[in-house]
Amino acid sequence: MSRPKITEPLEPVGELPNLTPRQQKFVTFILEGRPTKQAYIDAGFAVPERKKSAGEMAGKLFRNPKIQAWISAGKRAALGKAAWPLERYILALEAAAEEAKLSGNHGARIQALKLIGEASGHHRQAVDVTTHSDPRDALKAIAEVSPEIAAQIAKQHGIGWEH
Repeated sequence: MSRPKITEPLEPVGELPNLTPRQQKFVTFILEGRPTKQAYIDAGFAVPERKKSAGEMAGKLFRNPKIQAWISAGKRAALGKAAWPLERYILALEAAAEEAKLSGNHGARIQALKLIGEASGHHRQAVDVTTHSDPRDALKAIAEVSPEIAAQIAKQHGIGWEH
């Protein structure tokens, strides 16, 4: 996946601590949006088979103050300056969906396809909230602030209400 185009020059972020080449790769992968564990593995760090898992080791590296300084500087430098046109974003998601399909990662493919739908306006996330409480309880709370509004809501919804 290609990186976003930087439309303005980067601002200086001050003196940053030195990193090893693997640490630099780790920071780059984190800034690209990879999960911490995957960035750790992709940067070439050894995956331990004893005591601590790769996820734990990745978390420890991620919390390292030198790493955090670089991540913060990278985010500050790119904040508000990355520009991806919708078409490029959808193409990147389509490539990710195809890569996920080829690797057999169906969850990642579904997520990429969902994001394509959201970006193109064909998918909208909706949340259905159902409450099992008495609506009069909510009206009582509203009436404490505005009895007129509580009476109006009760009337609109056909709820017997006298306050």
